[in-house]
Amino acid sequence: MGRQQAEKEENKFRVLVMALAVFLAAAIIGLLLFAQNRTYNQETGETGFQRHYMFISQTGNQFITDKIFQEAQKYGKEQGVYVEQMSRFSEADYGIVDYLNLAMAMRVDGIILEGSDEDAVRKAVNQAADMGIPVVTFLSDCAGSRRKSFVELGTDNIGREFGRQIIRIADKRNPNVVLLMNEEMAENGSADEILSGLRQTLQNEGNHLQVRLSTQMMGTGGLQETSDMIREFMDRKENRPDILICMNEKDTKLVYQSLIDYDLEKEVQIISCCVSESLLRAVRDGEIAALIHMDTLQTGKLCVDALDYYIENESVREFIIVDDKVITQENIERYIADE
Repeated sequence: MGRQQAEKEENKFRVLVMALAVFLAAAIIGLLLFAQNRTYNQETGETGFQRHYMFISQTGNQFITDKIFQEAQKYGKEQGVYVEQMSRFSEADYGIVDYLNLAMAMRVDGIILEGSDEDAVRKAVNQAADMGIPVVTFLSDCAGSRRKSFVELGTDNIGREFGRQIIRIADKRNPNVVLLMNEEMAENGSADEILSGLRQTLQNEGNHLQVRLSTQMMGTGGLQETSDMIREFMDRKENRPDILICMNEKDTKLVYQSLIDYDLEKEVQIISCCVSESLLRAVRDGEIAALIHMDTLQTGKLCVDALDYYIENESVREFIIVDDKVITQENIERYIADE
C-alpha cells in the first residue's frame, strides 16, 4: 500500500514538472520572439515592438477579458507594443500570482492585470513595482497595492445605466427593484455609489415611476442558498421583485438558474453588470433584459496608453473611467455574431 502511494506521488510530481517545463518553454519562446522582433526592427530601421506588456486575467477565455485583450493587442501593435496574454500558454491550473511571477522573471516592460484583493496578488504587484515594472489593473482593482492606474467602469456610471434600464423595461408604475449585493460591494462602499447614481437617474429621467428600490445581500453558499433566497422572494407576493440587478457573472447565473427552476424567468427581469456566452443567449431568448459591460475597444486602448504614459512620464491618473455598453434583445445579434 505504501509503495502504491509513493508511486502515485511520484507520478503527480512528474506531471507537475512536465507541465511547468512546457509552461516555462512557452514563456521563453514568447520572450525570444519579442526580442528577435525588436532586434530585427532596430537593424532595418522599421517600426516594430519597442515594449513588451503582459496581459493577465482571472478569466482567461471569457467574453469580456478576451475582447479587451484582443483590442489591447491590436492597438499595441499599432503603437509598437507587443501585448501578450500569459494565460494562453498553458491549460495547467496556474493562478494570478504564478503569472505575475513569470512576467517579472521575463522582465516585461509593463503588466495589464485583472485585479484581485488577495494579499498574495497585492504583494506580487508591489514586487513588480519594486522592479520598475508598472501594473495597470482593469475590471477589478488591487486595493492597497502600488499599481499605477485602475481602468474601470465607474460605479456612478453603472448606477446611472441601471436606472436607464429600469426606466426602459418597467411595465408598471411602481416596480419593485432589488439590487443584489455581494461582500466586496459591502466592504468597499461601491454599493452606495451605485445606488446614488441609480436614484439620481430615476429622479431626473424616471420621475413618472415610483420605483421601490431595496438591496439584498447575496449569500456564499452557492446555488441552493440562492435558490432558497429566490423562493423566499417569490413567496412574498405583496413584495415580489419585478426586476433583479446582479453585479457579477456568478451571481447572475445563480439567480437566472433559480428563476428557471421556479418557472419565473418570464415574470422577473434581470439586469446584469457582466457578459458571458450563456448570458448572451439568455438575452437573445428574452430571459435577461440587459447586460451592461465595459467598452472593450476603449478599455484595451486605455490600458496600453496608461502604461505608455507612465513609462514616459513616471505618472498617470490613478483612476481612468471607460464608457459602458448595453446589450439588449434589440442589438443582441451583433454580439452573438461575434462569439
